[in-house]
Amino acid sequence: MLRLSLLALLPLAVACGQARAPDVPDGSSSGIVDPPVTACPTVGAGEQVGVLPGGLLEASGLAASRAFDGVLYSHNDSGDTARVFALGLDGSLRSVLTVAGAAAVDWEDLAIGSFNGKPTLYIGDIGDNARARKDIVVYRAPEPDDLPPQGILTGATAFHLVYPDGRARDAEALMWDDREGVVVIVTKDFGGHSEVFTARLTGESPEALQRIGELGFGQPPLEGGNLVTDGDLRRDGSAIVLRTYGSAYLWRRAAGQSLASAFAGAPCPLRTVNEKQGEAIAFTADGRGYFTTSEGAAAPLTRFLLQ
Repeated sequence: MLRLSLLALLPLAVACGQARAPDVPDGSSSGIVDPPVTACPTVGAGEQVGVLPGGLLEASGLAASRAFDGVLYSHNDSGDTARVFALGLDGSLRSVLTVAGAAAVDWEDLAIGSFNGKPTLYIGDIGDNARARKDIVVYRAPEPDDLPPQGILTGATAFHLVYPDGRARDAEALMWDDREGVVVIVTKDFGGHSEVFTARLTGESPEALQRIGELGFGQPPLEGGNLVTDGDLRRDGSAIVLRTYGSAYLWRRAAGQSLASAFAGAPCPLRTVNEKQGEAIAFTADGRGYFTTSEGAAAPLTRFLLQ
């Protein structure tokens, strides 16, 4: 169920291979040209494609690289340092990147988008279990030029954000929308009342988030878990996915439709598998499927195909 203000819905995207992919400034030139989505997709049974490496014990976010074919990014929940893991599509470790100049209070999600025509990481230090933080932080950093076993991710910029009414929220889902040029944050609420906020990352400090709607989880049509743990936008902006610990949903978004309007549409239920603590979901780079994974040692990485 939804109560929203003004934004729109989108199709789906992820990665495959090993070479560095070409720079793509936005979804309109991404090469993904699917027909308008008019019905909910059919979802195949999940296939376990691998397990996460040893250092990634609390995988909280997941996103497909735009710079490298066949690479996914992830990170640990609170308690780790400011670092990002680059993984193969089988969960194997490719690189560990320390984010220079960043702090990790409670990293909960990351997203891939663009900035100045370059593939860009957006990292959400947005968790707040105690609902006591004065502000939250989103880091924007260009994807690296290469992926050494151990590396430094340079060029990160910190954006401090506040909720418009001054009240702190907990949140674990962060996305980037190339269409509207905004970061999207969906809050986590034990009552299932998840609010949707956006920010343009203008550099104003702090920048006030804009509330564009509310989703009611744990009740029809969003039955299942109450707690939103992750989300992703398809690269071309045509679909949005959100997950809870035990359920996932997709919203379709037509060309020219705002995020708010898309979220106000009917959600499509997606398949998930039983996971120890399912906190991550990401579209595949081609947008024709999605991955999920969980916190915990040697967590399975599962891929689902959309038809």
